Amino acid sequence: MGSTIKNLKINLKLYLLAGIAILGMFLVGFISIALMGTLNHSALIIADKWMPSLYLSGEMETTLTAVRLNEQVLVMASTPEVERSNSEELAQNLSAMDSNIKAYGGYVSTTEGRGLYQTLQNSWSEYQKMARQLNDMIQQGIHQDRECKLEVEGLTKNNPINTAL
Repeated sequence: MGSTIKNLKINLKLYLLAGIAILGMFLVGFISIALMGTLNHSALIIADKWMPSLYLSGEMETTLTAVRLNEQVLVMASTPEVERSNSEELAQNLSAMDSNIKAYGGYVSTTEGRGLYQTLQNSWSEYQKMARQLNDMIQQGIHQDRECKLEVEGLTKNNPINTAL
């Protein structure tokens, strides 16, 4: 092959070199376009799934903090007016958390994400049971053990939720 190229005229060698260079540029262009399609797909996943789920995760953390604060105020409330206003706010926050968790399910797209979402749902369900028990104690006027229930059992149920978020 080397002797065949040596025997070619210079202009033929230049044409051959230019042809190989053009073919190489087409090959690089084709590979670039294929890789841009993959990159575009990844960017769409980030824009459609990750970014909204991060926002929603932040909303859930904020709402969960508000729930815990409302419960703390309810446990420490000294007047029925304070209990009533915080009970209403707590109900709104619990409802907001429920809707946020349901909306978050639509953004889960990986096996690991589905596992975390299932943990979040289970932990939230357990936390709601504790919150209902605490609310029943408050409604019945049972003052002893309310703070203990919130601090011990509430934290035990709250920690897995924070981990899943």
